[in-house]
Amino acid sequence: NEGWWNAGFVGGVGAYFLRSKVGGLDGEITDTKESVFGWNGGLLTVFTVDRRWDVRLEGNWHLIQDDARRKPLVVSASVSWKF
Repeated sequence: NEGWWNAGFVGGVGAYFLRSKVGGLDGEITDTKESVFGWNGGLLTVFTVDRRWDVRLEGNWHLIQDDARRKPLVVSASVSWKF
């Protein structure tokens, strides 16, 4: 935590509604749907541009409890304006 930036950890649980299409060797496409839960956690950093503007960077890792054991890492950036 400095005068021009703040950082912290984020985390939580969530529900994931997944749909995927898988093609087999015989050319047949299987459409699968899953509703599962998962965990997520990451780091959020906020850079102060001036009194009303911020730039936010977030990296969040998801541990989804599905059959494929997906573990996506989502990196995002945004600009926020305080009114």
